[in-house]
Amino acid sequence: MRTFVTSDLHLGHENILRHCRRPFKTIEEMDSVIIERWNEIITERDQVYVLGDFSLGSPAVCKSYLRQLRGRKFLVRGNHDRVQGSTAPSEWDYVSAYCEVKHPSPVEESRDLKVVMFHFPIERWNGQHHGAVHLHGHSHCPVVSRRERHGRLDVGVDGNDFRPWLLQDAVWEAMRGA
Repeated sequence: MRTFVTSDLHLGHENILRHCRRPFKTIEEMDSVIIERWNEIITERDQVYVLGDFSLGSPAVCKSYLRQLRGRKFLVRGNHDRVQGSTAPSEWDYVSAYCEVKHPSPVEESRDLKVVMFHFPIERWNGQHHGAVHLHGHSHCPVVSRRERHGRLDVGVDGNDFRPWLLQDAVWEAMRGA
């Protein structure tokens, strides 16, 4: 079992094509590419943390997207995850507004690292001064210098070729920015 993290899929959200200058002609093309790239790397045994803004649309549409995606899915709600039923715990393996997990440190083998996951980028997070990293979405990967990141990383699909990040790669990239 591997663990992945992603954010800001915005499945079914036509305005996102223009707002984020996504390189797709139609929303159907975008949705198809995101689902295909997810399923290329995720197996049914893997788990994926979605840090918000999964989909816009009716509960039935959201459920349809969820059924097309492999793996166990954990939702950390974002500002667009308001559709009644789309964030229902029965459709996800886990739903929360905020999440902390332990992950093996890529630097010190005998040490676990705290990973703070929230949809929005935050300036200070739990354990930051003890090496914790912060993974988030919402900003759609604007150019931010490593110095400004302070151990955080936007894991949205816009900055990763519309694919989820392997958690260990995201943690490593966030640490490099510290």
